[in-house]
Amino acid sequence: MNRIVSIVIILFFGFTAFGQDMAIEGKKLFQQNCSSCHKVDAPLIGPQLDEALDNWGGDKEAMYLWVKNWSEAVDAGHPRAIEIQDYDASAMTLFPQLSDEDIDKIFAYVDNPAAAGETPTGGATTPIDNTPSVNWWLVGLLILFIVIALILSQVSDKLENLAAEREGRVAPRTKTLSQKLINKQVLSILALVAVGIIGFVAYKNAAMLGRTKGYKPTQPIAFSHQLHAGTLEIECQYCHTSAAVSKQASIPATNVCMNCHMGVQEGPTTGTAEIEKIYESAGFNPQTLEYDAEPAGPIEWVRMHNLPDHVYFSHAQHVTVGKIDCQTCHGPIEEMEVVEQNADLSMGWCIDCHRETKVQFTENAYYEELFEEYHDKIAAGDKDFFVTVEKIGGTECQKCHY
Repeated sequence: MNRIVSIVIILFFGFTAFGQDMAIEGKKLFQQNCSSCHKVDAPLIGPQLDEALDNWGGDKEAMYLWVKNWSEAVDAGHPRAIEIQDYDASAMTLFPQLSDEDIDKIFAYVDNPAAAGETPTGGATTPIDNTPSVNWWLVGLLILFIVIALILSQVSDKLENLAAEREGRVAPRTKTLSQKLINKQVLSILALVAVGIIGFVAYKNAAMLGRTKGYKPTQPIAFSHQLHAGTLEIECQYCHTSAAVSKQASIPATNVCMNCHMGVQEGPTTGTAEIEKIYESAGFNPQTLEYDAEPAGPIEWVRMHNLPDHVYFSHAQHVTVGKIDCQTCHGPIEEMEVVEQNADLSMGWCIDCHRETKVQFTENAYYEELFEEYHDKIAAGDKDFFVTVEKIGGTECQKCHY
């Protein structure tokens, strides 16, 4: 009986870990495809998603059809589809590349953000530890194998005793638990499993070297993106002026801050203390409204997002050509009082995005004279065809490494 209870416990924790993996994968899919228009627990451009399934009357198939192609759900006459087709003036993006399994993962995250290490609003519940840990379901599986081996050994002993009794010979002495564990066969298996786990952990740790997901440094000025990008709705590119035309997104110069703060001299929560640092940098006197002081020089902001030197990344290619929202990579920046790195910026993360992201291929000047074959398929009305970044060379090594 005790063995059965042990097995049930192991399986329970194994499935719990599997559910956490689903939520973590779902979080990644949510950030890549949904976060620019949806929040988990509050309306944004689109409705909040934690109530989605209830609002669809539990009809998962209809909701999944809406996600992949909302117009087909409307044509099918589903009342919820008809109700929300005009929720916002901008039509919802089509996601035919998402499978039902992908959408299940997204809603595994939406239903339980804590399983992916987040509160419902997307903030980290604790400082994020980037050190990889062992998948506990693997450990549970190892323990399960050991338990099964011991059970089979016990059954083998019983059968051996019965055979000896029937044949009238002395039954072999039953081995103790320690004797069963300490033998060449079991030790060899455990050694192989141990080497596998050590190799797996070493690989995961090596893969995470240099990753700074969750990095949230203290900046020289307590600048609130939640206030500026969220409450005041200042466009990202008003400050990060070169994001649309350059490889770099650029850090705003002090004169950009002064465009507003020549007049706005007090913050809603920090008073004048932080704004005075801007004045000091620029040599501005708020009493005379003149630049009559000695400027202290540029504000030394702490860089957060770093890629290895052998990696090429262009903001212009993604912002102007790809028409990617800033939140796709940087997360819900408009909700962050203190900005933190949202994604791990790993090679796998980039490749997954390139494989899954649908390119805005038509009505895009950059692609007008390129990939004629794809234009022909789209013009022929092939509804099942769409262009991903991978199809236009987005996973070729030399595109990012040169």
